[in-house]
Amino acid sequence: MNNKDRGFSGERPLEIFEVDPQVLRRRTRRDVLLFGAGAAAALAGAGSLLPQDMLSRLGLRRNMNSPAKERFLNQALRIDDDVAEALYSENCIVATYTKSTNYSAQE
Repeated sequence: MNNKDRGFSGERPLEIFEVDPQVLRRRTRRDVLLFGAGAAAALAGAGSLLPQDMLSRLGLRRNMNSPAKERFLNQALRIDDDVAEALYSENCIVATYTKSTNYSAQE
């Protein structure tokens, strides 16, 4: 099939390449284990930041409210507010730079 037959949104043919089965098998097992461990850690970390009433609805009855969790979430909100204020402030002065003489010859 040539480019004219495919049309504008047609898919290109898949590129075929060969990989040694032993390398693929070994890499895949290790990658699946590492990905699974990373996903479980991310889920546990994100779950520990959920509010207590949501954790109770999910079946976790243990009280996970702590001052450190509240401090972390407040700090994240404060950083977000600071960035938003800096981006959308009328008094924000953005640095401007003059065009370098080295680059003007190339353009």
